[in-house]
Amino acid sequence: MHTEAAESYRLAQAIYLSLGYSRGEATVLEGLGGLYARLYLLAEAEECFAQARFLYAAILDEKCEAKALDGLMAAQSLQNKFGDAERACMEACEIYKRIGQPMSAVCANTLGFLQDVQGIPFKPL
Repeated sequence: MHTEAAESYRLAQAIYLSLGYSRGEATVLEGLGGLYARLYLLAEAEECFAQARFLYAAILDEKCEAKALDGLMAAQSLQNKFGDAERACMEACEIYKRIGQPMSAVCANTLGFLQDVQGIPFKPL
C-alpha cells in the first residue's frame, strides 16, 4: 500500500515537472517526504523535503519554504544529523521572523530538542 502511495506521488511529481509547475512539484515532494517520514525512511524524507525547500525558494514562497524546512529539520534530527538540523531550524526561524509569522511548533520543538541533546540551557530566540 505504501509503495503504491509513493509511486503515485512520484507520478504526480513527474507530471508537474513536465508542466513546469514548480509549486505543484514542491507540494507533492513535501507530501512524499511526510509519507517517507511516517515509514521511517528518513534519508528519503530528508531528500524530498530538501528538494521541496529548493523549489519553494525558487518561486519565492517563503511560508512554504519554512514549512519544508520544518520537515527537513525533523528528518535530520531523527537521523542524529544535529548540525544540519540546527542550520535548517535557524533558517526557518529567520524566515518566520521575516514574514511576521510565529515560529512553528516543529521548529520550536526541534530547537529545544537540539539544545537538550547538546546540553545547552534553553535560551529563547
